[in-house]
Amino acid sequence: MEVKNICVGKEYTDKQGNKKTQWSVIGKMFIKEDGKMSIMIDSIPIGWSGSAMVFDQKHEGNQKQGDFPF
Repeated sequence: MEVKNICVGKEYTDKQGNKKTQWSVIGKMFIKEDGKMSIMIDSIPIGWSGSAMVFDQKHEGNQKQGDFPF
């Protein structure tokens, strides 16, 4: 079974004036070997529009310092 992260983004402006997106994991998506998918939502952000993105999970050994673990 493959597991992916369900994330929502919030835009912000950094100190240099660049627009960035901060991603928060709100749940998981499970993909079974037969192609069937299911989702589990763990939290609902305040003011959430209902739109989300799905990202591959990163494995602990592949992360650099500061990487968000998706």
